[in-house]
Amino acid sequence: MADYTMIYWPGFTGRAEPILMVLAEAGKTFDLEPDVKGFIAGHKGFPVFACPVVRRNADQVCVSQTTAILQWLGEELGLGGGDGINRTRAMQTALNVADIWSEAYNGRKGEDAGAAFLSARLPKWLAVLEASLASAGSGFFTAQLSYADFAAYNVLRVLEFMFGEQASSAIKANDKLSAHYAAMAQRPAMVSYLSSALPVLYDGVKSA
Repeated sequence: MADYTMIYWPGFTGRAEPILMVLAEAGKTFDLEPDVKGFIAGHKGFPVFACPVVRRNADQVCVSQTTAILQWLGEELGLGGGDGINRTRAMQTALNVADIWSEAYNGRKGEDAGAAFLSARLPKWLAVLEASLASAGSGFFTAQLSYADFAAYNVLRVLEFMFGEQASSAIKANDKLSAHYAAMAQRPAMVSYLSSALPVLYDGVKSA
């Protein structure tokens, strides 16, 4: 039996991806359950409204909401960001990433296909991530590798998937963020994970 089960839509990883990356980094096994509606309908215990949902199979504990899952697993698996203010900074970064995710995705699905987001919002958000890395001074978003780094890595992958070269160019304009992106991709657990991972999103929002 796998250590954890991820309940998420079939065919892509989306908001589940940073969670799967945290599990991979921690050396935990996981399986995928694509029957989201069936799982939620039959779930007992603390309510879960939507996916992603992660179940810890040893005791059947389930948690939903990407950022909540990341914090839970991060602290449980030694990727919580460290002590004191570092834990708060990890959460702050993950919530910033969640905002970027929502703005980018809704923009891509909107009438202008994300043009306003790319011109007005993305540069500001990437500057925040760049400044966060500069402030931490460790090469990560806190004093050490944390779930926030996987959240950021995921959203940059999502941006490139949806906006292609425009997103890539915007990322490269931020030296520390670009270096972080490259370093995360080279981590052995990420190389292994990505070698067999599903696409991060689906064709309907893929860059032309």
